[in-house]
Amino acid sequence: MGFFRKDKDKSEDFSPHKTAGKVVLLGVNEIAPNPAQPRQTFDLEALKGLSDSIRVNGVLQPVLVRKTDSGDQPYELISGERRLRASKLCGNETIPAVIMDSTARQSAVFAILENIQRRDLNLFEEAAALRTLVVEWGVTQEEAAAKLGMAQSTIANKMRLLALSPKEQRIILENGLSERHGRALLRLQSGESRELAAALIAEKHLTVRETEELVSRLLAGETLDEIFQPPKPAVPAPVAAPQFPVQMLPPILDKKIGRKKARKVLLVKDVRVFLNTVNQAIDAMKHAGIPAESEREDHEEYIEYRVRIPVQGKKQLAHAAKSG
Repeated sequence: MGFFRKDKDKSEDFSPHKTAGKVVLLGVNEIAPNPAQPRQTFDLEALKGLSDSIRVNGVLQPVLVRKTDSGDQPYELISGERRLRASKLCGNETIPAVIMDSTARQSAVFAILENIQRRDLNLFEEAAALRTLVVEWGVTQEEAAAKLGMAQSTIANKMRLLALSPKEQRIILENGLSERHGRALLRLQSGESRELAAALIAEKHLTVRETEELVSRLLAGETLDEIFQPPKPAVPAPVAAPQFPVQMLPPILDKKIGRKKARKVLLVKDVRVFLNTVNQAIDAMKHAGIPAESEREDHEEYIEYRVRIPVQGKKQLAHAAKSG
């Protein structure tokens, strides 16, 4: 069964094996490129490699052409664009070719199908080729699906990718994003926000699943700034400073001279706190049976405090410390 609609004339059935003759040598400048060629870019390094091979081994597989009788280029290329370009690159003036008996429509459809089946078109070249088949050459999606071994829904989804803007397509290609990334982006309205989303997806190397989640959040009303805003650092709870009735700072070691340097001591304005502490200590000794005595003399610039502890009391204090 051919890949044209059944209502077409049987003469439109196309087979690449129908030829008008054997292999012939044609001038490379006699062959016009196929206007339906879906490939838009050619890898120059790969072409150079093929050119070197042709220079040594020749063209191993003839190109396919059809006769057009259009002046200086009486033949139109059906298949073999890379071989023709590489032959020109290495300076060959002729190339082996098979002249096929086909119409412009048959030639275009065959060239498109062959390139799609090679699987080396980028995803937008493939989508454009499928659209050309369906829109310009009247091949139905069902016929194209049967010829290419794809589901009809697959062809429809591939063609939908052409709704992405040229800038969005460039972002996807340059960053190696997949067809599924592109389909996820299509859920957003076209415009600057979708282009910005595509750029952020590429910049942050989002997976397909992460891209779909991002699109869902955008459709739910979140903005890109809200989604990609860095989390605010947690503010630690304030720590209350320790409270001491009297604060005295210990001496610190002077690293330069290896000696201790005394820091300033924070004094309490009311020295009665110290005096009460001394009095409490003396009272405690008296309750323990130690006849301690104290004398206080107030001078204009200082207070003098003298404490007497009997020797027997000193021994009792030492014993109490050991037993405690």
